[in-house]
Amino acid sequence: MIKNGFRLLFYGLNKNVQKDKLVLFFHKELGLTAKNINIILTNPPRILTEDTSLTRIRRLKNLVETIGCITRLEEIVSYPDFGFSISKKNLKKIGAELNKILRCRSSLLLILIRTSTNNFDEVQPSMLSNIRENIASRFRESDTVLGIDDRHIIILAFASGREAIDILTKKTERVFRTLIKHEIELSIGISLFPEECHSPEDLIWSAGAQLLNGHVAVKESKKTEKLPDMNDKALKETSEKDINNDESSSNILRLCCQKAHGKMFKRLQEMDSEMIWSGLSQMCHAEQENFLARLPFDCDLADSLKTLIDNQSAVVNDESVETNLEAILHQMHIEEKIQASQMRKKKVMSELSHVEALPTLPSIATRVFEISSESDSSVSDLTEVISTDPSLTSKLLKIVNSAFYGFPQSISSIKQAVVILGSEEIIGIVLGVVASNIFKEKAGKLWWQAKTLWKHSVYTAIIGRTLCKELTGYKKNDIFTAGLLHDFGKIFLMDRFSDHYTQIYETTSSDKIPMFELEQEMFGLNHAEIGRVIASNWNLPEPLINAIGFHHQPFLAPFHCEITAIVGFADYLSNEILNMEKTDNTTKEHIELTMGHWNILKDIFKSLTPEKILEMKSKLLDIIDENRDFFEILI
Repeated sequence: MIKNGFRLLFYGLNKNVQKDKLVLFFHKELGLTAKNINIILTNPPRILTEDTSLTRIRRLKNLVETIGCITRLEEIVSYPDFGFSISKKNLKKIGAELNKILRCRSSLLLILIRTSTNNFDEVQPSMLSNIRENIASRFRESDTVLGIDDRHIIILAFASGREAIDILTKKTERVFRTLIKHEIELSIGISLFPEECHSPEDLIWSAGAQLLNGHVAVKESKKTEKLPDMNDKALKETSEKDINNDESSSNILRLCCQKAHGKMFKRLQEMDSEMIWSGLSQMCHAEQENFLARLPFDCDLADSLKTLIDNQSAVVNDESVETNLEAILHQMHIEEKIQASQMRKKKVMSELSHVEALPTLPSIATRVFEISSESDSSVSDLTEVISTDPSLTSKLLKIVNSAFYGFPQSISSIKQAVVILGSEEIIGIVLGVVASNIFKEKAGKLWWQAKTLWKHSVYTAIIGRTLCKELTGYKKNDIFTAGLLHDFGKIFLMDRFSDHYTQIYETTSSDKIPMFELEQEMFGLNHAEIGRVIASNWNLPEPLINAIGFHHQPFLAPFHCEITAIVGFADYLSNEILNMEKTDNTTKEHIELTMGHWNILKDIFKSLTPEKILEMKSKLLDIIDENRDFFEILI
């Protein structure tokens, strides 16, 4: 999964630094250990933090600069599955190098290197520091060396094909062995342009996937360079006093709060709030808020934890609580489950990295989207494209003549439909028709579940559209289309991992755990993230990509979080209505409205209460009952 975001770089301290506040702030707000704080302060430049929200990162920049830090903000593209990020500036440099290669009809080798050390006392130089220039001086002038982050560096080298790979890889190992004066391990990923990859993103993705396989190149012990002490006594004493070791039960609980999903996350919700707070208290405020945002909006735990977080309450030390906590954590097997999830995640990411494995948008839908984005396009252009598909034309005319639209006279042509409804509404309907075929074709062994899933998607689209009728500033078509496509990632999992997904379906119904949480527990990522990859591959508009990718966690959306929250709300209401309609013993999916949804929705829908949501369900059920003919055509 690729994400756009921002990062804050630390370059040093100014003369007005408030030393008594600095370490505590770094630990509490950024979650940094004493060792990491020491390295950052004594060996800049270093990355302080990364975030998808520009607002949050700017707020943090202002805070640390007030304390006395010298910083810089830059836009990044992150590859969380591979553990690194790259600035958009460096991405442009890679693109420029690829253009040179195309002009001279040669090949370009991208070498992605991750550095690491197992010695706690060793200072690993940042790849953003002068070490990059020293490495570059050992290569040809035609080669390019880019510092990616603290641990990663990219070398772009002209190559005569795959036969040059071994030579350049060995040269890279020799250079690092010479320049870094203590024990170092290198993990190397390589990719070749244009023989193997065709864009900067493909090159980085391919090389990053190889890092997961752990190709270790250099490991040579030399004279150890000890971690320098903090120069200021107050900084050192503060770090030792306020940062705990990582072996206690509360630190293991912190890991659970950060990593637990599915059954493990439900088990956390059954704990006492004071017990959970012993883990959350060690996390920065943003992580605490993220944990709170994942909880159901109407659970008692959410209210009590919010109070503890707002007040930053002291942790209650109780031996009986500690003993009970240790027993619970032992039963959860957190580390083993995370490890198993990561193994499956590699398989999913491998499938996602092959474009041919992804569902493809039919050419007619692609062309319809292209026309909609062209400023000089006309009604005739749209009409002409749709009319080339007789089946689509027939179905579209049935839909626009249904009781759902309620026109007094029959609409007999596509051109008339576009003129009356508008191009945006027609585009949404077209996408609904073609998407239904993809659902049927790609569901694999779980075709029977795909039919229910598509019905749920249509309900979500209509409910989202209905919710936005009285809202200004939200395009109904964006909501309708996002509703149709919000669960598209499930189709990919049904098709490629049907056995695991059958298990997930059974568990969501029996244990009442949200499917996206079970997916995260099983695969290390969820259907919304996969849907975001597919939507990006289809070149859909950014609001749709965000709504599809974050509808279960709108608080994490970098942009368009309001539309995303509305789609998540429609998803929840659609599922509630669908479960109310079921009279047999078929699987009932469990979807929760979270605190993250609630905090956004209460500002969009004034006076929103749990009671009002019950009223909404009743009214929406009536709307669906009144428009069965519409659903029968589209489903």
